[in-house]
Amino acid sequence: MTKRKQTKGWTEERRKAQAERCRANKPWKNATGPKTKEGKARASLNAFKHGNRCRVYDRLRYALRLNREFLRIASGALAEMDANELNHISKKGSKIKQAAHASRQNPPTK
Repeated sequence: MTKRKQTKGWTEERRKAQAERCRANKPWKNATGPKTKEGKARASLNAFKHGNRCRVYDRLRYALRLNREFLRIASGALAEMDANELNHISKKGSKIKQAAHASRQNPPTK
């Protein structure tokens, strides 16, 4: 028993006849695409599926990736610090906050 080649239900004769019709009609010569700016703009969206690949989202993803990397590095640096260093940083930060609050309460005069 010989194995037949799968041709999606088309016989050999039908495929040859269709190929001849295609060569005679030359449908590829009529497919020139859009001519107007509006048509070209519409055709440029043919493969567009969603907005997740637009420039704004690409920049946002890049910023989030940088932020994630910064947090990873910062958390590693904080883990290496001892309690005294962290306490010193905390006190310094609270002094800065107090000074900022005081300057808002009593703005300097010119």
